[in-house]
Amino acid sequence: MKQSATSQWLSVMFTAILLAGASSAWALDPEALDLFDRGTRKAKSGDYKGAIADFTKALKISPNDVEAFYHRGLARGKTDDPKGAIEDFTATLAISPNMEEAYYHRGLTKRKLGDFQGAVSDFTQALAIDAKHAEWHYDRGYAKWASGDVKGAVQDFTHAVELNPRLAGAYHMRGV
Repeated sequence: MKQSATSQWLSVMFTAILLAGASSAWALDPEALDLFDRGTRKAKSGDYKGAIADFTKALKISPNDVEAFYHRGLARGKTDDPKGAIEDFTATLAISPNMEEAYYHRGLTKRKLGDFQGAVSDFTQALAIDAKHAEWHYDRGYAKWASGDVKGAVQDFTHAVELNPRLAGAYHMRGV
């Protein structure tokens, strides 16, 4: 029986996705998926330490689960473990180097720790992947301003306002 061109294309694409491991969820053990889901629910309810524990258990079962690393990083960022958050975002990026949210959140965490140059670098990486986030331009501008790059900061605040004219903080920081 002959396959249609669409059917052949779908078959090739499905095989490529499986071989590439494009979705970490497909490759996960059901127990790891349950732990991830439970960790996500705990994080949403504010139980960040419980979420961290569940994400850690999921990672023991599935050590390359990019989403578990990312969400554990977010949870660690909500607790008093910014260095652990940075480690998790770094692990996320080692597995998925184009995950702009991981660059952004690692940048926020670095800025919180006073590593303004590191924050600028991470915000720049995130914006290179997706430049449509006004808040990301604002946050990079703030990190530039804090590190003494006033001209670069004003450029970022201006771009943030162009993307979102309601971003009052960007107007304020342009005037500082």
